[in-house]
Amino acid sequence: MNFLTKKKISTAMLMLAGVFVSASVASSEDGSTLKVWARTNYFSEALLQDFKRKTGLTVIVDVNSDQNNSGEAVYRGTSDYDLVIAPANFLTQLIDVGSVQRIDHERTENAFNLSGDAMRFMASYNPDRNKQLRFYGLPFVFGFTGFGISEKALADGVEPIEFGSLADFFNPEILGHFADCGIAVNASPNEMIRLAMLYLGEDPQSVDPDVIAKAEAAYSGIRPLITRFSDADITSDLVEEEICLAVSWSGNILKADTFAQRRPESANRIRFVLPEEGTMVWVDTLAIPANTKKEHNAHLFIDYLLEPENAASVSRFVMFPSLNAAANLINRDRGLFDNRQVFPDWDDLGNVIGVPPHDAETLERVARAWNRVKASGQ
Repeated sequence: MNFLTKKKISTAMLMLAGVFVSASVASSEDGSTLKVWARTNYFSEALLQDFKRKTGLTVIVDVNSDQNNSGEAVYRGTSDYDLVIAPANFLTQLIDVGSVQRIDHERTENAFNLSGDAMRFMASYNPDRNKQLRFYGLPFVFGFTGFGISEKALADGVEPIEFGSLADFFNPEILGHFADCGIAVNASPNEMIRLAMLYLGEDPQSVDPDVIAKAEAAYSGIRPLITRFSDADITSDLVEEEICLAVSWSGNILKADTFAQRRPESANRIRFVLPEEGTMVWVDTLAIPANTKKEHNAHLFIDYLLEPENAASVSRFVMFPSLNAAANLINRDRGLFDNRQVFPDWDDLGNVIGVPPHDAETLERVARAWNRVKASGQ
């Protein structure tokens, strides 16, 4: 994860065009399927059918947000996946244990549509290993953590208040305004504990056990107000008005707003707000497991996904910004993604400092701290 300040990501978007490479998609040489692991569904049925029409390959997507489950098989090199869409900090761990293979850039010519800014952004997760990350993974999409607030819930009885900071979230009196209509937070231990560090003015990269303990303690005053801990259900819960405040990823909030507007019986809007103190940023990357026998198919799909039109389609489908400069230019020209907080300026992203992957002991300590936070409300 990385952290940004609100000031940095509120400027006007200026996406660089990058290099457009138009290459015909070759046919499959080693089987008719490609199995993909991802934390969320990135692909529309139309896109997968188009890829199948061009290559004869059927893509099977295993969507599993539980990185501790299926991700463990990827880590150990025992999965049956041919392509993984892995968080950048997880990618560095996969490289360390030899669970991913080098990407053949001669077979992924459309990678040139990724600007130098995009590659530096991904490398910020571990600056000392910039070149190594380029060899083993290609940045795909990224997003931010922020607040999703139901405007209809506010109008229906919750006292209107200013809400836009982590200080507001960790204030029981302010957060209590949303308790009756439901509050949900991201289930990620690392993300939520480090947001608390940011609120406390601590380094969100800290591995200090005392700082982790302080971050855990920050939740004690607001834990009784939190309705649920969820990744997968936050979008639908906001749309169905089962919750009115969420701490979640930018794309989830934007999708909730879009779906809410499509409901004829609802006049609701879901507002996305970035914390004033800063927020967490994640990058998902395309990588090929070392044990797959279908690396040719994996390269075909990677190159297909990095074609500007296809990358732009993925970005529209998931409502997360792409790290493909040409794709962002396409969506920009179509008048899409005008929310400057969610789709920021490349110049701002170039200044982001990455949080390197932490050791197993630190990750376990953070997970235990978060489990105690959740259990304290039972």
